[in-house]
Amino acid sequence: MLFDTFALKVCDFWTRYCQELRARFRIDENGKTLLYPTTILVMECGAHFGYELVGVSTSPVKLAIKKRQISSATQFFNIFSDDDNDGKPIFIVNGRRNSFQGLMLAHESANGVTEGRFPIADTFDTKLYCKGGRGALVRVGSEANQFFLSDCVLAEGSEIFARYRYVQHCGFLIRTTTAQELENFLQWVCFQPFDDGFRLQGAIAIPEADRDILIMSHLQSMFLSKGIHETTIGDFLNQHRDVINRAFGCTDFIYEPYLRWLEHDGSVTDTAINPDLLIRRPDGAYDIVDLKLAGLSHRRITKGKRNRRRFIDYVNEGVAQLTNYKFYFDFPLNAKYALETYGVTINHPNLILIVGHSENADQQEVKEAMKMFRGSRLQVVDYDAVARAYLHRKSVMQN
Repeated sequence: MLFDTFALKVCDFWTRYCQELRARFRIDENGKTLLYPTTILVMECGAHFGYELVGVSTSPVKLAIKKRQISSATQFFNIFSDDDNDGKPIFIVNGRRNSFQGLMLAHESANGVTEGRFPIADTFDTKLYCKGGRGALVRVGSEANQFFLSDCVLAEGSEIFARYRYVQHCGFLIRTTTAQELENFLQWVCFQPFDDGFRLQGAIAIPEADRDILIMSHLQSMFLSKGIHETTIGDFLNQHRDVINRAFGCTDFIYEPYLRWLEHDGSVTDTAINPDLLIRRPDGAYDIVDLKLAGLSHRRITKGKRNRRRFIDYVNEGVAQLTNYKFYFDFPLNAKYALETYGVTINHPNLILIVGHSENADQQEVKEAMKMFRGSRLQVVDYDAVARAYLHRKSVMQN
């Protein structure tokens, strides 16, 4: 089966299944809310195809397809290393129709070192720790044909950090799977009998109080994953608009506006600018936001000693992009076009770069690197700070 065919078929199946689920079930016992995915990440991963359901909606929607490429299915379970053979897994998967459901799989090195960074872990009662384990938590063997995970957390520790990755639902199949075999597998996933009765797949029923934790966990899992595109993160934030509204204390935002250059100084060769976000401040004017990836391959987003602290080139690329966006609004015809097309007014905008995560964005080092941008209204914010601000409803914006 071609990868594009696989993507369309799994998307169509899960979209239909969630619609049918809404018609058949109304789960509100014990104050629980039934929540549906918004996006399906389809993966090319070596000898396998895979998919993952992400996002949170109170109503079923047509799933958006996003593509991700990783070197192997084992890499999905390898949070830090790129080596499939490095480490000691908890499980080795082979054969047909294996599953893991409702549990946390963790190396002992991940226990007790999160400092509240991943509150999703506290919602799980069943936790399996591998003593002395490292590397991929699950190794996918050469004879692994079909398997899935549902409502699980993967946790792995390094020397000083730990990362927890929430998986609402994902499945993997050998890439030689036929269309009929795919359909049979998905039917088995959703309708297989259990001793304790029907089990939800794809959607999830949780207390309303845990909804914010679930959304936060999806965001963390996304920006801490290899092979994710910036647009995938951007689309997630657009689907879950409260994340940006809470984190930046804004009343609304415009996602990826297309703003044509109508006027410039002759140095511009582009047709338009396409900023990731324009966020509306309480005074009605807008700030400009650029989204970079978390930079998982960078140990630090700064470099140099304290008295020469500065950002790495990866961050400076984002700063240059923001500067160009601000430059657009320096010309009256461009500003008029933005106002007439999107209702946007720019007045001394904050330039906000979202990049890095709590491991590579040391706050003291970032503060030192920011000294060279005094007076520029630039703010550099890491993704973990955004996630925490969303959960705790406390803006990251500096006065």
